[in-house]
Amino acid sequence: MPCSRTTRRSASSRARPRRSPTARSATAGRSAARSPTATEGQRPCPPSCSRSRARSSRGGPSGERTIPAAELFTDYLTTSLEPGEILTEVRAPPPAGWGFGYQKFNRRREDWAMVGVCALVRASGGQCEDVRVGLTNMGSVPLRATAVEDALRGQPLNAESIAAAAAQAAEGTEPPSDLNASADYKRHLARVLAARALTRRRA
Repeated sequence: MPCSRTTRRSASSRARPRRSPTARSATAGRSAARSPTATEGQRPCPPSCSRSRARSSRGGPSGERTIPAAELFTDYLTTSLEPGEILTEVRAPPPAGWGFGYQKFNRRREDWAMVGVCALVRASGGQCEDVRVGLTNMGSVPLRATAVEDALRGQPLNAESIAAAAAQAAEGTEPPSDLNASADYKRHLARVLAARALTRRRA
């Protein structure tokens, strides 16, 4: 009897080999170098790099140079890499003491995100000491939700404070309308996903 579609998919998933750390690192670098920032999908590499004080190194005919990762992204599918340069390294500070949350919304699991939110939170005694929030598909490059950060920094990490801060997630953004969502709907998603990312952060 032929296998059902569900059975075939499950068997295929079980047979898929695990990716090595080298392969995972290469994928993160490729994601950053391609700058898929307006439609970032499976991985939070661009927004997390630009929010976590990461630095990127690139090499080419004129030698190697290092700049803040946030300066790597210049426009949709465009980076500051010069002709002949390749990305050689992305280096981020150790995440000790920081909680991390990432939320995205898409139609299907494999689709690129309509909107994605990355949140980094450092807490002490139930208070927010510091926070960084990055957005994707709310502009042509990853954006920093500074209004959310300012509203939450120094506040208790409870439902009320998080909701009030997340309500500012769309401030100063100009998300592009497309076939999947209007600009207003993306602003709504940014607020909802910011609240979820901040709430579900992992220390």
